[in-house]
Amino acid sequence: MVEEILQMYQNLELRAILELLMDPTWLATGLKVDFDTLVNECGEISCRISEIISVHGKCDQKISSYAIIPNDFFEDIESLWKGRVKRIHLEEAYTEVERAADALSLAITEDFLPIISRIRATMSLLGGAKGEILYAREHGTVWFKGKRFIPTVWAGTAGEEQIKHLRPALDSKGKKVGEEWFTTMRVEDAILRYHEASSKAKSRVLELLRGLSSELQSKINILILASVLIVIAKALFSHVSSQVAATIARYSASALDRLTTLCFSLFQDTKLPSTKTQYLDVERLSEGDPAQSASVYSIICSWPRSSKSSPLLGDDFIYRKIRTTASQ
Repeated sequence: MVEEILQMYQNLELRAILELLMDPTWLATGLKVDFDTLVNECGEISCRISEIISVHGKCDQKISSYAIIPNDFFEDIESLWKGRVKRIHLEEAYTEVERAADALSLAITEDFLPIISRIRATMSLLGGAKGEILYAREHGTVWFKGKRFIPTVWAGTAGEEQIKHLRPALDSKGKKVGEEWFTTMRVEDAILRYHEASSKAKSRVLELLRGLSSELQSKINILILASVLIVIAKALFSHVSSQVAATIARYSASALDRLTTLCFSLFQDTKLPSTKTQYLDVERLSEGDPAQSASVYSIICSWPRSSKSSPLLGDDFIYRKIRTTASQ
């Protein structure tokens, strides 16, 4: 909102409107602030906010992403705080989260991926082993879900060692989630470390935002005045736009249609009305308005001309009348 005030101020035409809107804003808020003071304060507020708040779309604010881990897991956790403030203020917290995410990806890759590869290699169409890495949203973690993947005979083949390290997944109360959910101590430790790093980063972000809010508390009158002024400006713009649109629609639906019909009749191969009638029609439709006369002129110039209509263009004084009016 303060940015919109500054943008209007930087435009000479909008600046005049901005000054005119000060009086109704004073009446609406009861806050008497000098125009120059408002602009200067908005500039200071904008600079302070831009120092803290992150610009949307910054490349250093991307959510963590790994091919082996469902994206929803990182999205649900990091979207709560990432992209809110500029990274430069929390570089250490960001780095810690990234390292924890890397460690989690490595743990899942080494503990779960060999089992997935083993299952895919032995998969059959008749109810064979199944397994996948899933995000358990209600528990806020990533587990391995599978069935019929434990070998009946251990032969030291690929993936067996990782299967031996699996243990049943437990919820926050220590209860077994289900027969098909599994994890490892290493993955659980990595998940815990990632959650702690993300929670710490989130707290730091909230701390920064609270500090900014307290700082701007002293500018509350300026913020209220600026917000009300912008609301009034937008309401005025909306009202003017609707009136202009209604005027254009009224012109398009009536006069322009009749002008087009007249021009169409001028260039048809059928019997044309007399020159005097044509002149009176244009005079009536244009009503002395150069814009409407120019529209007739434009339509006539662009309309396909037949051989019978060509002589009309050469010596008919309606054409000269339109040309003269359009040039006024």
